[in-house]
Amino acid sequence: MSADPSLPENLNELFEKLTPFGPVGTVIQRTFKAAIQPEERILIAYHHLESSEEVGQQKPVMGSCEIKLITSQRFLTLGFFPTYHQIMSHEIHRLASFSLTNRFATGYEGEGDATSAEERGFNPLEIQLEAVFVNEQGETVKEWNQEGSRPEDIKFLYRLLPTLSKMMGKPLAECR
Repeated sequence: MSADPSLPENLNELFEKLTPFGPVGTVIQRTFKAAIQPEERILIAYHHLESSEEVGQQKPVMGSCEIKLITSQRFLTLGFFPTYHQIMSHEIHRLASFSLTNRFATGYEGEGDATSAEERGFNPLEIQLEAVFVNEQGETVKEWNQEGSRPEDIKFLYRLLPTLSKMMGKPLAECR
């Protein structure tokens, strides 16, 4: 799959990373294309790919790939694991609330790696996103809890702050 200008950059990067995985990479890309409807706009795309490294002549092996999408109409999760593939779809109307928590320590004060934000140069060890999506009646239909500890996940989730703030309280169909 060549880069698609209509997709978020991080999805094009993911699809490029999937190329060496052969058939499973193709299945993921085809499933993605089948799951997204032409009238939907992708507002947020998050993915987490677990794989082995290429060693000598041995090709890398994919462990799992999970893609989470917030579109103008739905919250989609596409999960690809060694023993099953799962697609979950929730119709959502708007983002009702969210919180983004940066953790700078792994233990309580006095135990573990208890450091302050300033001591860590304001670079978190972990980040946690909690978002609540509701239907048109204001009833909770989906809660998204996403934690990240890899530097690229922390950076990506933190960079969602302006997007989430713009989406807050608006019908997703009106968001760009």
